[in-house]
Amino acid sequence: MPTIDLQRVGLLLRRRFLLHSGSVLGTWGPAALGFLLACAIADGDEPGTDAPFFMVWYGLLLLAVGFFWAARTLPEMAEPDGRQAYLTLPASDAEKWLATWLASGPLLVIAFTIAFWVLTLVANLLLGAADW
Repeated sequence: MPTIDLQRVGLLLRRRFLLHSGSVLGTWGPAALGFLLACAIADGDEPGTDAPFFMVWYGLLLLAVGFFWAARTLPEMAEPDGRQAYLTLPASDAEKWLATWLASGPLLVIAFTIAFWVLTLVANLLLGAADW
């Protein structure tokens, strides 16, 4: 039975964030710009369906960002030195798996939801200010 130390899982998540935080802009930046462009284009349109605009875009962007984020969950495995460094970390396989799952699953959804909420506020402020 593998033992899981939550402190080590937290350290693995911290390590992942510190090493790969630059890729956040590479994944979320284009999605945010595409969303702001879609908001600007659809600003004066009449609603064509019963689905709210922001809910549709939330699902589409979560799918796109989640796909690219999950593809980048283990960038260390791309090179032999990275594989060796990752596999020799002082953590069990279960802790490494749990940290990877948390980073590409629940924590991604929470962070994306907060970022989308802020982005919708910014889009509404910009489009509301443009109407004056």
